Amino acid sequence: MTKKLENLITYYARYDDLMPVVKYIKFNLENWFTCIKIEGIEPINNFTEQTIRETVMVRKIIGTFRSKSGKENYEIIASLMATWQLNDLDLKAQLKQMLIKNLCFC
Repeated sequence: MTKKLENLITYYARYDDLMPVVKYIKFNLENWFTCIKIEGIEPINNFTEQTIRETVMVRKIIGTFRSKSGKENYEIIASLMATWQLNDLDLKAQLKQMLIKNLCFC
């Protein structure tokens, strides 16, 4: 399949108007068929977009964060919580475990 795509790239590379598209496809050539090579990978990124949509909405409702570190901390916590939720883990237990591990000097 990659060979066919390479042939198409070679054919369309002679058209100047198509060079941006040809370069984009050529640059990402090894990534185009990941969904075929690896079972369980979706051919679209809607799942990823849906998982971050909630945090984007919260950020827009809040308006903005007052500092760069505040924004980064929120993104990290939101990412951790989304991952735990996706893996059906108890959010409170995971957060408590993480805080104890990172803050307790026992």
